[in-house]
Amino acid sequence: MWSPRAIVIGVGLIVPAVALPAHAAPGEFDPSFSDDGFTIVPFRKVGIPTTVEVLGEGRVILAGRLGTSCWGGDVERLGVLRLRADGRLDRSFGNRGRVAIEEPMCGGASEMELDPGERIVLSTPNFVFVRLRRDGSLDPRFGDAGIARPFGEVDWYSRDMEVQSDGKIVVAGSVSIDGSPSTFVVARLLPDGSPDTAFGEKGMAVAENLPGSHQAFAEIDVLPDGRIALAGTIYGKHTDEPGMGVARFLPDGTPDQSFSRDGARVVEVEMGESPATVEALADGRTIVVGNRYSYGYETGDVVVIRLLENGWLDRDFGADGIALRTPRRDLGVSSATVDTNGRIVIAGNAHRPDAVRSNWMVGRLLRSGHWDRSFGSRGTVVLDLGDYDGATDLALTPDGRIVTSAKTLTADGWEWAATRNLAQ
Repeated sequence: MWSPRAIVIGVGLIVPAVALPAHAAPGEFDPSFSDDGFTIVPFRKVGIPTTVEVLGEGRVILAGRLGTSCWGGDVERLGVLRLRADGRLDRSFGNRGRVAIEEPMCGGASEMELDPGERIVLSTPNFVFVRLRRDGSLDPRFGDAGIARPFGEVDWYSRDMEVQSDGKIVVAGSVSIDGSPSTFVVARLLPDGSPDTAFGEKGMAVAENLPGSHQAFAEIDVLPDGRIALAGTIYGKHTDEPGMGVARFLPDGTPDQSFSRDGARVVEVEMGESPATVEALADGRTIVVGNRYSYGYETGDVVVIRLLENGWLDRDFGADGIALRTPRRDLGVSSATVDTNGRIVIAGNAHRPDAVRSNWMVGRLLRSGHWDRSFGSRGTVVLDLGDYDGATDLALTPDGRIVTSAKTLTADGWEWAATRNLAQ
């Protein structure tokens, strides 16, 4: 029977994996979720969950890929599972709690969102979309029997997606046409999975005002008024070191010229391979979170950029709009969000001293960009599940608890896991 080695709070304090007291501190594992705040849920085939959402009544949905690597000759498929609020499998969903889409899909699910009817919308890295009904069955009213390829078979890369309040689907990615350098794009689909031809050109808008010879790993956020914020990594502007490109589109897909004069700007900061998130705040400002990139590799430094509504750096935040936070242990940030109190919640992995193995990690920063020292140990909580662990995505419950999808490497290969932490 599997058991965790220990729960590691922060970077120095290790405590046994036991039930937590009723009055637990922010960041501690929620004992009402699978008894100890985390669970490993075997699938029929090894794989990695890449995205998580929280449903009504506290239920949790994980989605990702099944299989090892389609580039290594394996067949990858998209997998989904649903947990009850107590962390146990919800056997009323799919096949006793799990759904495996039989059609091969390289990369599995890259993102998942819930539409207004709580149907599950999934995107793959290659601009293929899937919609499941609430019971886990394919929705025949979406695409071709639940699977949509709105732009045909394309060699494009999709990373992030959101579903608007009207059910339209907005997705961000990068495309390379006729061998040209890859460029950021935003596409919008109608609720049935077909391109929304009222958006951009035939449903797709290109971030034309961002420079660079290579643009990749785009994240998006849809504002309440329908405008779309995008952030991603740009290479080749002046050097081989990547910078961060940020753009904003109007609801029809044209550049929002009230943002940095032409709808786009480059922030001169050495960000890592990709941003973890871009989020538009209620006051119009924009937050971008990721890792710092330096001398050819990602460091464990966490970078937060805050822009004013007009696209200029917010000089009242960090050092001229950029907060660089160096933890005592290298962190890799895979996902981030802003809670209702304006605090920045991050999830990913913490590298061990040998710089090879890693542990699962969540953390929290104050709205000022400083570590929230009331959370865990000086702002982070780390869990040692095995040799190689990490959180792949996070979502917040209505009361602010932190739910993550997680991966852990066992003797049988990568396994799916989920966690829930308190966040007072």
